[in-house]
Amino acid sequence: MLDFNNLLSRLCLVPSVSSREDRAHAFFKELCAPYFDEVLCDRFGNVIAKKLCGKKGAKKLMLDAHLDEIGLVVTEICDGGFVKVAPIGGVDTGILPAMELILYGKETIRGIVAAAPPHLIPADKRGKKQEMSSVLVDTGYSRESLEKIISPGDLIGFDTKFTELLNNRAASKGMDDRACGLCLIGAVELVCGKDIDYDIYVTLSIREETGALGAVMAAYSVEPDFAIVVDVDHARLPGDTEKARDLIGEGASITYTDTLCRHLSDALVNSSKNARLPIQVIADTGHTGTNAHEMAVSAGGIPCVVLSLPLKNMHTPVELCDISDMESVANVIAAFITDGTYKGEGEILFDRT
Repeated sequence: MLDFNNLLSRLCLVPSVSSREDRAHAFFKELCAPYFDEVLCDRFGNVIAKKLCGKKGAKKLMLDAHLDEIGLVVTEICDGGFVKVAPIGGVDTGILPAMELILYGKETIRGIVAAAPPHLIPADKRGKKQEMSSVLVDTGYSRESLEKIISPGDLIGFDTKFTELLNNRAASKGMDDRACGLCLIGAVELVCGKDIDYDIYVTLSIREETGALGAVMAAYSVEPDFAIVVDVDHARLPGDTEKARDLIGEGASITYTDTLCRHLSDALVNSSKNARLPIQVIADTGHTGTNAHEMAVSAGGIPCVVLSLPLKNMHTPVELCDISDMESVANVIAAFITDGTYKGEGEILFDRT
C-alpha cells in the first residue's frame, strides 16, 4: 500500500486553486507512472492514467477524483497594500479573518486577512460574518510596489502546514480532494499483477470546485461504461445535524441517491462485503455536490456512484482525515475491480461503437 501519510504531507501543500492545477499535475503524473500503461494530460488539463487489462471487449471503468482546491482571486488593489478578493469555490467568509494567505502573481508573496479586534466591532455586528466584498488582504506593501507584482485575476491560496495528529489522523488544506486522488492510485497499486476484467481509467480532474468542468470533459474523452467518483464527505462532529453522517475512522462510505446508479452502488457494496471490508451505507436525495452529478448525464449517460472519504472541517485550511479511511477507500475499489462481476446489468448502456 502507498505511504499515504508521507504523500499527503507533500501533496496537500502543493498549490492547486481551481484553474491553476498545473503543479498538482506534475506530482500526480510522476506518482502514477509505475502503475499505469500510459499517463497523459488532456487539452483541458485533466490527468488521465490508463491501465488496460488486455482483454477484448473489456468494459471501461473510470475512477475519478479532483485535483483542485478552493481559494480566492484578486479583484482590486487598494491603497496601503490591501487587496480585495472574490471566492474560488465554496469559501466561507467566517473562516477568513486573520487567516494567512499566499498570493500567486509575478512573485509569490504572503498576506493576512484583516481582522477587526472585538473592541472595535459594534455590538449589533458581533458574531456576524462579513460580506466577501468587505474582505481585505493586507500584504504590507505600498500600493505602488504591490501593483508591480500582483494584478486582478491572480489567485490566492491558504498558507498552511500539514499537521499530524494522534490515532493516524492528519489535517491540512487540500485534503479535498487530493487525499481521494491518492486513494485511486493506491487501489490500482493493489490490483497490479492480478488478472482483472476492466480497462481502468483514473482521471484526476480539474475545476470541480467551480462546476465539475474537468470531469465532464474527461468523461467525453474516456467514454467509460461506468464510473466510481471518489470525493470527501462530511464526518460527524459532536452536536452535528443529520447531514453529517459519516463516522471518521470507520472506513469508506457510499451514498444511495436518486440521481446516481443503484445497480452500481449495489455491486460496490456487495464486493466490499464479499471481501469482508467495512463500508458505511448512507441514503440521500438530490444533488451529490460531486463530479458524479454532472458525469452521470455526460457522454450519452454514464452509470455513476460516489464513494466517500469521511472528512472533518471541509473547505478550511485544516481539513482532517483518518489515514485508515484512505486505506479503506483504496481496498473497497480494489475489491470491486478484482471481483469484476459488474458489467452494467440493469442499466441502459449505450453502444459506443
